[in-house]
Amino acid sequence: MLKLIDNLPNHVVGIRATGEITRGDMETVLLPAINELAAREGAINYLLVLDTGVQNFTLAA
Repeated sequence: MLKLIDNLPNHVVGIRATGEITRGDMETVLLPAINELAAREGAINYLLVLDTGVQNFTLAA
């Protein structure tokens, strides 16, 4: 699961990864947040907190 991290500066998108990470998580959480940030700021400042092992990322993710 991917969740946005609150209370970060406006020029940063933060994502916390827990449990299994699927393609759906990427499409519904990560990509919209990154696209919105890039459109607004012209650059991507991204924080990813892994509270899960990389083995929990599905192949499609």
